[in-house]
Amino acid sequence: MFDKKKWGKEYRNTPKYKAYIKDYKRKHRTRLNILANIKRKEKRAENPKPFLEKEKRYRSKNLFKIRARVKVYDHIKQGKISRPDVCSRCGRVGKIEAHHADYSKPLDILWVCRPCHYKVHETIDELA
Repeated sequence: MFDKKKWGKEYRNTPKYKAYIKDYKRKHRTRLNILANIKRKEKRAENPKPFLEKEKRYRSKNLFKIRARVKVYDHIKQGKISRPDVCSRCGRVGKIEAHHADYSKPLDILWVCRPCHYKVHETIDELA
């Protein structure tokens, strides 16, 4: 007899299915992100306590990161630093992010696009 659950698990482990899911997520990334954000907000509204505790833990562990980000944001807002429109690594035009190599030097920033920012962190993780 045909076992629907077993067939489903077997199919989900095939390369064909995994490629389909990867392609679907790539094509519909913005829509999926919007839906995930809505779901996260609803979940947080239902029971905010776990989210607040998680946020508190993150802040206590990453105080240097938060201070560095706030300092950069304040300098941008005051006009002391300007956010470039071009990535310093690949030259891509668009939204550029600030990367801190060392959080103790908050204004020592590498301005990179999102894909390059991921690549920078991948190389850092490989070295660690």
